[in-house]
Amino acid sequence: MIVGITFANLSTKLAKHETEKMLDQFSPPIMIAFFTIVGAEMVFLLHQEYANVPAMELIVFSSVYIIFRIIDKLLGTYTGGALAKSNRNIKRYLGFCLLPQAQAAMALAFYARSQIDDATHANMIVLVTIIGTIVYELLGPFGLRHSLIRCDEVGEDGACIVNKLKKGNSVEPPPVK
Repeated sequence: MIVGITFANLSTKLAKHETEKMLDQFSPPIMIAFFTIVGAEMVFLLHQEYANVPAMELIVFSSVYIIFRIIDKLLGTYTGGALAKSNRNIKRYLGFCLLPQAQAAMALAFYARSQIDDATHANMIVLVTIIGTIVYELLGPFGLRHSLIRCDEVGEDGACIVNKLKKGNSVEPPPVK
């Protein structure tokens, strides 16, 4: 991190651009490999310990967790936006943008697992959280896209309105709702 901070502060814009361009081509395969290996290792380790968790209970608890977390995000951001007297778009669509963010929940689930004596309940907490995280990471980007389109931050084709303005294209301002 220190080398990165030093490089970012002492190098020219051209060097930063070239380095960023090179890393954009290099890092995705490394990240995919890393998270695939970590995920596979986690599945193998968890499979050995979670054989005693009833499947039907796991499905019911996971469904309830997923549904209530989505409701909580949407209702919480709407309420917070209303209390802060935020823009209508923030109140209506910020919750969709927060759906894919569930990594902290996994860390807390593993911490809870280490603190609970009953192995069945501790394992259930971790499994429900992992299943929820998988669902949120798969469905969350669609909620984010929906929010960005509805707030007129991007067009239907996914192009950012700010980039269109930089290129000199005329963009009508979004209607005030």
